[in-house]
Amino acid sequence: MKQIFLSIGLLLLSTSLFISGAGLMNTLISLKFKISGQSELLIGFLAASYFCGMFFGSLKISKLIKMVGYVKSFSTIASVMAIANILPGVNDNIINFFICRFIQGGCVAGLYIVIESWILCSSSENNRGKLLAIYMIALYGSYSIGQFFLSENSLSSIIPFCVSTIMIVASIIPLSSFPVTPPLLEEHDSISIAKIYKASKTGIVACTIAGMIISSILSILPLYIEEVESNANLIAIAMSITLLSGVLVQYPLGSFADKVDRFKILIGVTALYAIALTTFAMLEYLNVINYYILLIMVAMVGCFSFSIYPLGINIVCDNLKKSEIIRATEVLTIVYGVGSIIGPIYSSFTTSVKSKVSKFTSFNLLSIKSLFNCLISLEISIDNFFILTN
Repeated sequence: MKQIFLSIGLLLLSTSLFISGAGLMNTLISLKFKISGQSELLIGFLAASYFCGMFFGSLKISKLIKMVGYVKSFSTIASVMAIANILPGVNDNIINFFICRFIQGGCVAGLYIVIESWILCSSSENNRGKLLAIYMIALYGSYSIGQFFLSENSLSSIIPFCVSTIMIVASIIPLSSFPVTPPLLEEHDSISIAKIYKASKTGIVACTIAGMIISSILSILPLYIEEVESNANLIAIAMSITLLSGVLVQYPLGSFADKVDRFKILIGVTALYAIALTTFAMLEYLNVINYYILLIMVAMVGCFSFSIYPLGINIVCDNLKKSEIIRATEVLTIVYGVGSIIGPIYSSFTTSVKSKVSKFTSFNLLSIKSLFNCLISLEISIDNFFILTN
């Protein structure tokens, strides 16, 4: 038990360092392009490049894990990520940014598969929710911590790129320097998206929608906040509150999900999320949004947005054999990546056209998109309702 605890603790420490660097890079690049006068649509496509990398990076990571194991896979991914992080700071050519963001997306997808399959293969149905909750706390807490390395004066310098790269490189140390006990690499069954979809339609849909929502929050939300408050430090605070609010609900929700039907929890979360987003859209339409109201609303959005993905994973894994989990994690990362590609493009498009349409339809990032997400959230809830009643 001591070795297992040490292993999970070191795993989460490495994950935290890695994600702190990656989270800093996400916000940095969005703000850097915004300040330089680039259009929201270009920023959205740049974010989509990152999530395209996530999609393609998800396809082969399980083979790397089988060949070299969990620890070496993590070290390889972190090393490539460090290179892709520092290059945009050295050369700010737009093509270089697109290529490096693509590579960064592939590396983050690789990290997700390594960490999530490690945790899922080490857990049982009785404690999977708690372990995933602890992982999500480390994940989103680290994204939040990364935001505090941004400042108004550093946006035009190479310093944030260096800080991000240092954190990525440092993430290799805990797993490489101490004894860890990853799950045994037994023979794993192959499983198709169709089989996973058949096993849990709701889980697949939830992971896809989570990708759309979270990718928009991480890549486009800083631009929306910047319209309300242009101070970089206040933007960092708002983004941190968004992420930390997601962290706060993870363990209570994960613990609750181990005891109650996860479908019922997803119904409740998506219904509350729809209400929160609709409220935000109405307040924006009435022009009563200020920085303090924004903080309250993004905290609510954070609570519900970051709860959908772990619930989706749990629902899928409840319907699969343990030998299918690594491949299933890879597939779920792929569908999450598909949603992540769509999210920032859709959000940036609605943001960029807001000045060309009537005020009634010019709800930007979390308004037009909010109503769209509300419909999808309600669709998931209705789908779950029929599953529960049959």
